[in-house]
Amino acid sequence: MKKAIVFIVCIVAAGVLISTVLYAAEMVAGVAKSFDAKSGRLVMQTASQSEAIFSIPQRVRVYMAAKGKDTEVANPWQFLKDNLMKGTKLQLMHSAGVVNAIWILEVPR
Repeated sequence: MKKAIVFIVCIVAAGVLISTVLYAAEMVAGVAKSFDAKSGRLVMQTASQSEAIFSIPQRVRVYMAAKGKDTEVANPWQFLKDNLMKGTKLQLMHSAGVVNAIWILEVPR
């Protein structure tokens, strides 16, 4: 009986920890001001009109949002180098100072 109680408590604790990590991620939306592909430094103006600086790792997941669907980009770093320019509308998810995913919403023409 004690083993069953300990097992259930461990399962509940693990679930709480996992959900805390997943929900700790923060979404930021805005417009790119500049992106340096060599250093991975992104400067963007957020929706609240403040400037934010992010360091983008090369292993970041990149999605192109079009027609209500998110399509993951096959070569994310090259895609960012080609499309993440001044005026690009984007949304990114970061957690603990690390950018995990970027959604490209609109690329200026």
